[in-house]
Amino acid sequence: MLDYAEQQRAPGKHAVGIGIVLGLHLLLGWALVNGLAQRMIEVIKAPIETKIIEEVKPPPPPPPENLPPPPKFAPPPPSFVPPPEINVNPPPTPAPTITTTQVAPPPAPVFIAPLFNDFGPMRDPALEAEILALADRAGIAGSRVFEVDKSVDTNTVNAYVTGFASTKRIVLWDTIIARLDHDQLLVVMGHEMGHYVLGHVRDSMIALAIAIPLALGGFHALARRLIARFHARFGFTRLDDVAALPLFLVLIGLFNLALAPVANAWSRRQEHEADRFALEITHDNLGCAGAFARLQESNLANPRPGPLFTFWRASHPSLGERIDFCNEYRPWARGEPEVYADRFK
Repeated sequence: MLDYAEQQRAPGKHAVGIGIVLGLHLLLGWALVNGLAQRMIEVIKAPIETKIIEEVKPPPPPPPENLPPPPKFAPPPPSFVPPPEINVNPPPTPAPTITTTQVAPPPAPVFIAPLFNDFGPMRDPALEAEILALADRAGIAGSRVFEVDKSVDTNTVNAYVTGFASTKRIVLWDTIIARLDHDQLLVVMGHEMGHYVLGHVRDSMIALAIAIPLALGGFHALARRLIARFHARFGFTRLDDVAALPLFLVLIGLFNLALAPVANAWSRRQEHEADRFALEITHDNLGCAGAFARLQESNLANPRPGPLFTFWRASHPSLGERIDFCNEYRPWARGEPEVYADRFK
């Protein structure tokens, strides 16, 4: 009998779903090529006649004849002129002044998250001291540790390291503190510190800043070529036409299908390197494997999905692969050099 993971990896398991998705895309493409979009817009936009009635105003009446002459009024009295013996001085001109208005700076991002949950000190001072010592070894000195009362909202576990300069902070949800034991928590924090020290957020933002304009440029160029070639069948000549919405959706799906594997591979690599960082800074294989085993019990994910799912959907290595890596990666025990040893204090 096949176990659950083998059943999920079986090719026939997802054949029906893949066939339905492909069929829907082919149907949408066929409808687009045959001008269905334009015909739908013509039905929706039924002709509406609008009549503008201009109101004709009557001409003004002619002025009456034989009007009496207007009355004559006496001229106004002359303005007052003071006699020579009276000196009239103009009022003194006030001295110029400068008024300053102090505008408070906008709230920093570190003040936004506490609006929704309580960020307090760690309830376990010993664990907080060990986390700070681990952060100091990783080169994240001067940070603070916060415990978030997140259990009121969710059972999901999470922890992260964020900020810079005086805003550096290490954040743990109370759900992860309750779910993992002491050693497992230290490994998870080592993983999050790895993301911070290795600059994964910075690298991802730079990659997105480059990839998004390129993707939009390719999208626009491909759409223009398709419209120029098939505009007679499409029923529209511009991408900003509302009838071009099906073409827009088809191209978005194609670009997402093409770029998702690249983005997922980038993310899986970063997660794997953060796992390596955690193992090298803690040397705790058992705690690492135990943490991922606890996560598997929590989210009930498939520990070893098939290659097709991994290629197009998985942004993290599978839990099975991560547990295997935690059990096998021990360069310090074999006298081999560690990849990130030069980053530790």
